[in-house]
Amino acid sequence: MAGPRLLEADRVLLVPDPPGAAPRLAECRLVHLDPTSERMVVTPIDANEPLTAVIDAAVLVLVVRPGEPLFARSCCVEARLEAARWVVLVPTGTWQRLERRLVERTIVTVPAEGHRYMTTGGGVAVRGTVRDLSMTGFCFESEMSLALGELLLLEARPPGDEMLRIRGQVVRIVRPQSGPTGLWQAGCQFWGVPLVDQERIALVVSASI
Repeated sequence: MAGPRLLEADRVLLVPDPPGAAPRLAECRLVHLDPTSERMVVTPIDANEPLTAVIDAAVLVLVVRPGEPLFARSCCVEARLEAARWVVLVPTGTWQRLERRLVERTIVTVPAEGHRYMTTGGGVAVRGTVRDLSMTGFCFESEMSLALGELLLLEARPPGDEMLRIRGQVVRIVRPQSGPTGLWQAGCQFWGVPLVDQERIALVVSASI
């Protein structure tokens, strides 16, 4: 599908794929985009940000703009030019954006943890509970405040099953009510869930409908 229109000096976000122990490679500037191969050369915006990319590492390139959909693309680190503080990325997938939410859903209660990536850049660790799982979305409850447009990269373990990697964008927020729980509820739509996890989500949902 057609992706966002990118120009040199545009701001992009890079995150590990899958998310690691900490969200590194956060906010970058696009130095060059090759129109033929679509390779991207990026550099950290923060002059003090170290080059933490490893050759052949998988990353997600995120484009977050106010009033526009969140676009993301899977890439691989092809080269590092440390003197110039450049990272060369080669695409391994097409640009993706969130799909329309489906109605099929099942009630689940699965502990989850991972990272939330803010629309202003950067990311922090988060933990909570995944509920109301559907074919294209879920509800995430957490004590941490959440905001529209943020990207959640989570790991959840359904009962009796292996670890499930979930990626979703926050499209609806319910603030905590007064009371002892104080939980934020975020309605999320899936983005870029691996095929094997899509199949497992479909099995969980279809078994409960």
